[in-house]
Amino acid sequence: MRTSVVPAVLCAATGLSTSLAAQQVDTLPRDSVATLPTIEVVGSILPPAGPGVGSGVPARTSTITNEELEAWEPRLVSDFIAAQPGFSLYDDLGSPFKTSISTRGFYASPVVGLPQGVSVFLDGVPVNEPDAAQVNFDLLPLEHIRRVELLSGTASLLGPNSLGGSINLLTNHGGGPTQGELEVSAGSYEAISAEGSVAGGSRGWNFYAGGGYANEDGWRQVTGAEGYNGFANIGRSGERSGFNLQILGAKSRAETAGSLPLSVFLVQPDSNLSAQDFEDLEQLHLAVSGYTGVGAGTGSARLYYRRNDAERFNVNQINDPDVRAFSENRTLGGAADWRYDAPVGNGRLSFRVGAGGSANDVRIQLFAERIDPGQTTDVESDIWDLNAYTTADYGVGRVT
Repeated sequence: MRTSVVPAVLCAATGLSTSLAAQQVDTLPRDSVATLPTIEVVGSILPPAGPGVGSGVPARTSTITNEELEAWEPRLVSDFIAAQPGFSLYDDLGSPFKTSISTRGFYASPVVGLPQGVSVFLDGVPVNEPDAAQVNFDLLPLEHIRRVELLSGTASLLGPNSLGGSINLLTNHGGGPTQGELEVSAGSYEAISAEGSVAGGSRGWNFYAGGGYANEDGWRQVTGAEGYNGFANIGRSGERSGFNLQILGAKSRAETAGSLPLSVFLVQPDSNLSAQDFEDLEQLHLAVSGYTGVGAGTGSARLYYRRNDAERFNVNQINDPDVRAFSENRTLGGAADWRYDAPVGNGRLSFRVGAGGSANDVRIQLFAERIDPGQTTDVESDIWDLNAYTTADYGVGRVT
């Protein structure tokens, strides 16, 4: 037994010394090594003292990386989210540009009238429309997103539309050497899309700019769709402070189709009994955000302006008038918070306090056509939203 152990030990020692001797001396000049600053993600909905796995908050959080998004290449954000546990996808309007997602009995959908209960954010800025809390996924810049955060379950800190959960889309801010990307694709039903971007940074500044275009005829009759967007981020980011300016402009037009009777579907499933229905949307999104050290913690704030204009047309049955609708949404909002996160005793204490709000101006006009034509509705309303919150948690090992 002893004689067999000693050779083994000697062999192990010899192998170790050989591998150490084989290592090459690092000849890289010291002045060529750069230390990257810590990047503070202000727009995240998963900060310290926020909902997290095992935090005691009744919510499940998960993150979708940029690598996963690029591997799938989904058409819309909703297509990818629907593949996550607990989410389902619905096509109520018969257009691939107008899909809805559902979780826990609540929706994030472009369809007005559904029980909207999933809040959607773009870098922490809410994008649910103020008139009916609907979400237009075709106006969101999927090609410029680097990470998606999902929070399943009640998320009271994230607003009144969060009973079913929340979705946060974190965009690319650039940084590093200047680089560009261009992608063109085509497919069935005359589908074509193109997207491009350029990103980089220098001396503490970072930038990202890009655009996208998509067009297709749709597999059902008269269900073509077209959309395009332009997007940019520019700012400075450091270990203790930074700011960012964001702008998004998007336009989308989709011809939609309703459900079919089973008798029609069995004979010709691509039929469209409500041909000429369409949605024409335009959106402008501006946001300024920043963060800095405040005392022992970090303070952050954001100010945003959103404008959404929509025209919708619905063909009805022969005895009912067709309806044309115009809506105008204007939103000015902001939020600020302070976060503290530090080891205390044998655990870690996280504390967060903040407030936010928005002022919204909504106008809706409805017109009857074909039968008794004329304006039937003209409503303008101011909607105010104010909120404040504080939360803290203390974690020791796996217990919070």
